[in-house]
Amino acid sequence: MVRGLRPALLARFRRFTYLVPTPLSRVVKRRAEVFFWKAELERYVQWYGGGKLYDLSPPSPEELVTGHSIEVNAATTFLRVVQYPRYLDALALDADALSGERVLDVGCGPLPNLLAFTGCERHGIDPLVDRYREAGYPLDLWEREGFTYHHAPAEQMPFPDAHFDAVVSVNAVDHVDDFAAVAREIGRVLRPGGLLRLQINYHPPTVTEPVSLDDQIVMDNFAWATGLAKLRDEPHPGQPGERLTLWARDVSGAAPGA
Repeated sequence: MVRGLRPALLARFRRFTYLVPTPLSRVVKRRAEVFFWKAELERYVQWYGGGKLYDLSPPSPEELVTGHSIEVNAATTFLRVVQYPRYLDALALDADALSGERVLDVGCGPLPNLLAFTGCERHGIDPLVDRYREAGYPLDLWEREGFTYHHAPAEQMPFPDAHFDAVVSVNAVDHVDDFAAVAREIGRVLRPGGLLRLQINYHPPTVTEPVSLDDQIVMDNFAWATGLAKLRDEPHPGQPGERLTLWARDVSGAAPGA
């Protein structure tokens, strides 16, 4: 998923996507996603070597992961230093919150973000998994560390009913082709009463982010998720006029704090 772009670059990118003819939208969307993640890996390498990554300072010598290729070292350092804390904050969960659970990250992208959580069985689904591997991301290494990638669209998940104890997603469900189908599939693969946490970006549609969402659309499509409630609603830090919302239901099937 296209996340983390500098505001000016993302604005130019989105202006371009509005001009793409509809029949080409899915092809263009996937190519644009892969292009972004290839460029992102190059930015990780520059940051690892002492350069800036957006507004981030370079990692300290003590934080550097070593022992692999420069790309693997850089991406893994970024995960541990920046991404894991950011991911936990996006979901408003502690690192041990999913202990003992089988968890699915919908629209996981190339990064094994669920490794931020301890003591759980971690799975991620994304239609571009093979392309991320081709782009240079060490998916095989991260699978050995305890994260399983599934190459499939979220509209057609290759899992049995009620297979997961928890489903999470961070800034991803606006990138899907059919939001209603994804919501139904989440309801199918999540066990009754299971934990659900979704960070959802509200914005006008683009080719790479074709789904324009609001509270009513989310509530209508997740009506099956008894107790689902909005925990956060805040301006997107890099995109004026857009919002980041966090929707949550805890394991009991009730809204957090209920």
